[in-house]
Amino acid sequence: MSNRKKKVVVHMEQKHEALQTLDKGKNYSKVVDDYDFCNISVGNWKRKGNEIERWYSVRDVNGGDQKEANK
Repeated sequence: MSNRKKKVVVHMEQKHEALQTLDKGKNYSKVVDDYDFCNISVGNWKRKGNEIERWYSVRDVNGGDQKEANK
């Protein structure tokens, strides 16, 4: 049987929080352990950090309105 983790939906807020933690100096393995994320996913989020940051800043400007943030 495989040791793979089950797929889970990770919300953008969680991704942003994980990226903020990485920016503060924590290493990948610590973030993976703390949040129980897959290390490949965290690496992908790091590569797409600009997109996540842009989504988060638009969301904040619009008062957290998800419909406006997704435009």
